[in-house]
Amino acid sequence: MDTAPCSGFLSINPRDRRHLATDDGRTWVALGANTAFVRAWQVADEGLCRLMGWIDRIAENGGNCARVWLSQPLLEVEQEAVGRFDQAAEERLLALLERARRRGVRLKLCLDHARTVEPKAQAELFPGAAVFHRQLWHPRHGGPAATFAEYFDGQAGRAHFLARARRLAAIAGEHPAVLGWELWNEVNAVSAGDWHAWTAAMLPAVQALVRQPVMQSFGGLEYPEALEQYRSAALPGNVIAQVHRYLNPGARLAAATGPMDLLAGDAVAQLAQLTGGDRPVLLSETGAVEAHHAAPSKLYARDREGTLLHDSLFAPFFAGACGAGQCWHWDHHYLDRHGLWWHLRRFADAVAGFDPAGSAPVRRDGPGMRVWQLDGAAGSAAWIRDTASDWRSELEQGVAPRLVTGAAWEPGLPAELLARASLRAYDPWLGSWHQLRAEGARVPLPPFLRSLVVRAERG
Repeated sequence: MDTAPCSGFLSINPRDRRHLATDDGRTWVALGANTAFVRAWQVADEGLCRLMGWIDRIAENGGNCARVWLSQPLLEVEQEAVGRFDQAAEERLLALLERARRRGVRLKLCLDHARTVEPKAQAELFPGAAVFHRQLWHPRHGGPAATFAEYFDGQAGRAHFLARARRLAAIAGEHPAVLGWELWNEVNAVSAGDWHAWTAAMLPAVQALVRQPVMQSFGGLEYPEALEQYRSAALPGNVIAQVHRYLNPGARLAAATGPMDLLAGDAVAQLAQLTGGDRPVLLSETGAVEAHHAAPSKLYARDREGTLLHDSLFAPFFAGACGAGQCWHWDHHYLDRHGLWWHLRRFADAVAGFDPAGSAPVRRDGPGMRVWQLDGAAGSAAWIRDTASDWRSELEQGVAPRLVTGAAWEPGLPAELLARASLRAYDPWLGSWHQLRAEGARVPLPPFLRSLVVRAERG
């Protein structure tokens, strides 16, 4: 998955609607992180350099995408008054897109993230980076709405959103470095208004402005009420069905409090079921938080090897997603803090040459192992996770992962087919490949810590 400069546009894969493809029909597997905004910067050039640096880290490690909020101060084109566009912000966006194009990293551009018009206390605070209110939109400042109900449900609010989108589309609506356009970050978290009806109207309206796919995002699938809200992901025009889910001690859905691979794999399966499996699914925000998203998780300080990140990358893809899971805490909280970008390279190397289009996700668990497997016409690939080791044992209890020995993969293929297949295993913690040999319908595995990727390519 080494990247070349971006060209053309992504679209639904003609061979499998659950995946994306480039203009030449090749399956495109998403691999990146949420570089949403720059948290603290003194001057614009400093902030832009920092954001470009994260894009460089992704590219250097085989990644091909990142998410960027256009509503952060660094890139917000409407800063002083409604309808007055900032040329400097537009030039920064163009510079960022050109850097991403050269590095082969496509950007998912999130149009907005606000939740109130007037300032209000929020559980999530990003000082100096991204506030959740938009006082500029209030009529006393010449804006279209005094409340979010007015903004989402009224004609003036909708017209304002589309006018700003139109300006941004003129800059990036045909740029090859744009993966797609996200209408609103976690739209179900806004303070008021019919966000479902608004989304249904805005998906086709924004798609008419741009060449790239348009999509919506919703808040963490961690509470029972979110299951109903996520039905909006099945709306026509929502090209990529995105799901957000974190390891959240306050969650009321059991899957969001357990092992990271089960958390991630279940999120993908839930969304695939809600959307009928007719479009790509992406775990587009994940990570670990304190209860109810009060702060980044205290587990991060102890996770110097990136166990949480590793599981959140591999599990979604092998559960049927159109790419790896995308970590939220990209900067001083986690990825940058421990220098964990190398995990992207290990994922890229593990799946290089494997085309998931047409494959079916299945679970083929063995003794002490969860086996997340993709079966296709050309072969099978599986990610094997040791069940005796997870974030609880390693990060809370301080128990080092065991060395798994004497294990075998049973891919569910006939012995005669396995005998002719090319069999190999990739250790994502060591970055090494191992040739394997079948013994009947089972494939003995080399010793490993935590996890292993196995491939069976048919001859």
